[in-house]
Amino acid sequence: MRHGRDSIFAISILIIIAASATLFYGCGGGGGGGSSSGGGGGGGSTPTPPATPVLTAVSSPLISGGSCTIAGSGFGSSREVALISGSPDGSAQRDSNMSSVSIIPAGGGSSLSPASYASWSDSQIVFTLPTLTAGQQYTIVVNVANSAGSAASSSSQSSINTVPAQDTSKIPVISSISPTTQTPGQAIIITGTNFGSTQGSGSSAGYVMIGTVSVITGLIWSDTSITCTVPSGLTDGSQTLIVHTGIGGDSTGYTFTVASKKPAITKVSPTTILRGATLTITGTNFGSTQDPNYVMIGTEKVTTGLVWADKTITCTIPASTPTGSQNVLVHTALGGDSNSIPITVTLTVPAITKVEPSSPVMGSTATITGTGFGDSQGTGTAAGYVMIGTEKVTTVSYWSSTSIKFIVPSTAPEGSTTLVVHTQYNGDSNELSVTIVSNRPKITSISPTSAALGATITITGTKFGSSQGTGTTAGYVIFDTINQETVTSWGDTSITCTIPVTVTPGSTVPVKVHNSVGNSDAVNMEIYSP
Repeated sequence: MRHGRDSIFAISILIIIAASATLFYGCGGGGGGGSSSGGGGGGGSTPTPPATPVLTAVSSPLISGGSCTIAGSGFGSSREVALISGSPDGSAQRDSNMSSVSIIPAGGGSSLSPASYASWSDSQIVFTLPTLTAGQQYTIVVNVANSAGSAASSSSQSSINTVPAQDTSKIPVISSISPTTQTPGQAIIITGTNFGSTQGSGSSAGYVMIGTVSVITGLIWSDTSITCTVPSGLTDGSQTLIVHTGIGGDSTGYTFTVASKKPAITKVSPTTILRGATLTITGTNFGSTQDPNYVMIGTEKVTTGLVWADKTITCTIPASTPTGSQNVLVHTALGGDSNSIPITVTLTVPAITKVEPSSPVMGSTATITGTGFGDSQGTGTAAGYVMIGTEKVTTVSYWSSTSIKFIVPSTAPEGSTTLVVHTQYNGDSNELSVTIVSNRPKITSISPTSAALGATITITGTKFGSSQGTGTTAGYVIFDTINQETVTSWGDTSITCTIPVTVTPGSTVPVKVHNSVGNSDAVNMEIYSP
């Protein structure tokens, strides 16, 4: 009897010790008792309690009701493990001991449990978060159990897993970065929303991530703007930039280019320049060849007519460049935009002083003298030209800044009119009065004024030419749209011919004389069927 009482006392002591230590040990059972050394009717070995689990990562952000993944080791293959514990009557019973995750508010407060568990393995746990307080810091702790007891992840590990809960309505958004290409050591400005009024501090502090390098210090921070210095150690080329805030987590990535070969302008010459004149840009890192690089003058992109070297570029000021102060910068594919240097673009209004002869004849050459016409006429839609009244001169044989030679078109208005020079770079000149002498044929009368198809008529006028001519320059008479190339006689003031039978009869059929200079004005006559 004494031996039996001793056995019951030993079991009770073990249970009390196990309860206080959160450890459950298997014990001997059966008809006979045993000593603490395991003698008696039966005995059992002591199972090993679980090792301390190790946390290495907690997914971020922590969002109420969202999924959270923990990575590490020593979590056990599942949450639930069976254990066998002794009882005072010497029987055995099966119980359960559950592994779990605790979500502990930093600074104190009640520990929270996951809303549910999705999966549990020795190296990863996935669970659904309960309702969290946005901005609150939380420490994640893993409590692992086995048939011998339980152990929690150590406090020294939990500190790296202290993460603030985040609010999806406060996710930062980047709208622009300026400049989009920058050299390490130089500043950029990130513009957007939900950055927070301050950067914050500690583990909830905001930061900028460029590629794999985070920038935490030296930031000028507001809710809509962050000024950041590009860190060293980045590879040249395209990098993804994000803004991270303690309450909102990470922004969507924004493309940013790191360029250690950023071009730099040291000077431009001249600093005051006319449209169409040559500008010389001096600096570094322009690159040995132009393509696909370019120069910006104000809002004008210059890609053609450039002479390009690594330290010197020459270009022509475009005709469309506004006058006044304009910034010049160089853009390269490798380095992005250079610094800008201002120049002043001036306008020299072209001025006509005289036209020789003062009464030029249609088809003859005339010479305009003046200033500011530009070194060349130019090409394409920006080319300079001469206007006589409303008629644009199509044939220019010579163009310089002080002189233009052109052929007076036969379509120019006859008599007193105005002449204007439009230049490629500097707009329109003053107007100069000229008298255009016509050498186009002119009809004064037709006899008879009414005749049948096939009838002979006589056309009287001036400047028909002494003869009809031959070949492509031969003269002819036009009846509406029908050309009569066979004439009875042709003189400078009179032409005799028959009315073609193919002309459509009518009361007002237009008749013109055509010669090597051009067409006369039309005179109407009546033509009828015979």
